[in-house]
Amino acid sequence: MEKGGVLLLVDITKERFQIMFVIRFSRQNFLSLVGVDFDNSCLFSVLLYCENEQVDLEYNTSHYPKELMNVLKQNEQLLNKGWYDIRTWELTIFDQNLKERKSLDMSSDSRINDGGLKKWSPFKSLQEQWQLLKKNYEDDNKVSMPIIQDDEFQEINNCILHSLESQSPILLRLYDSGDLKEIDGVVSKVDPYTKIVKIQDNSGSIKNIKFIQIIGAKVI
Repeated sequence: MEKGGVLLLVDITKERFQIMFVIRFSRQNFLSLVGVDFDNSCLFSVLLYCENEQVDLEYNTSHYPKELMNVLKQNEQLLNKGWYDIRTWELTIFDQNLKERKSLDMSSDSRINDGGLKKWSPFKSLQEQWQLLKKNYEDDNKVSMPIIQDDEFQEINNCILHSLESQSPILLRLYDSGDLKEIDGVVSKVDPYTKIVKIQDNSGSIKNIKFIQIIGAKVI
């Protein structure tokens, strides 16, 4: 535009970095921030330490570009208020078959042309973030140890003794570090000292099952 014969140039350039959204992890003191790097025409992703809903921009951020840190500091209050948050109740892990059909090269100098998503070399945390997301998803799907009633204990005991004495197959329901599992076979030994039940499966393999893992049993 012109004013008094002088040509004024209006600066319409954008900042290099723009925040898109963040995901907070319910059981971790980190949030994952995703944004756009306009200079490189790609998305970027970083982890920020966040305790009590307050981000700490001094924690492990010295390797981030100064321009990015300026944007983060300008938006610090909005980040703390959850302005960019995506609230998730379930994380869907991508389909394994799709992964096998399309192997993605995520080296630091590569780019996925069809999506424009690039693992930008200054941020070497994408793999760490994926592992964190996966762990968070797995943790959210853990179940608590079931409470076994006295009559259920008696039923478990009867089934195990029946299988031991008659060499009849049984099905054991197990609790293993937050997961529920099942195993079938014939009880070959019960050791009250080590608190182990030895069960032989159809292939002839012997499995050692701890007493404390068993939450159910039935004759099959």
